[in-house]
Amino acid sequence: MCAGEQTRGARRDNLTLMKNRSVPISIALAPSERLKVLVAEGNTVVRFATRSLLLSRWNMDLRMVADGSEAVKAALEWNFDVVLMDLQMPGMDGYAATRSIRQFESENPSRRRTPVVAYTASPESEIASRVRDS
Repeated sequence: MCAGEQTRGARRDNLTLMKNRSVPISIALAPSERLKVLVAEGNTVVRFATRSLLLSRWNMDLRMVADGSEAVKAALEWNFDVVLMDLQMPGMDGYAATRSIRQFESENPSRRRTPVVAYTASPESEIASRVRDS
């Protein structure tokens, strides 16, 4: 299902991101469908905690990868409902990975645009503009 797509009898799951305001991402799923989530996270401990938290609270198919190149490969092979992207990973970072995913989507118009939720532990003020440029 596409983000925000209306479906007869569908359940709506809303993921809300906070950074001085709320940005809802609506994903329509049939009651029997599971949310397909790709998590790209460079830190092993954070990957473990994320897996435990997400799987214990929501019914979803979760794919975890450790760097940007793995994220791009997974995103091109599978049709995820949402991608959670760490911006600062070893090798290819989240910025470059998101640009690669967006390039593939623009070259393949039959492929829907997957929401990418970018996050980082960095307090840098330039992050917002770099995210928009990705």
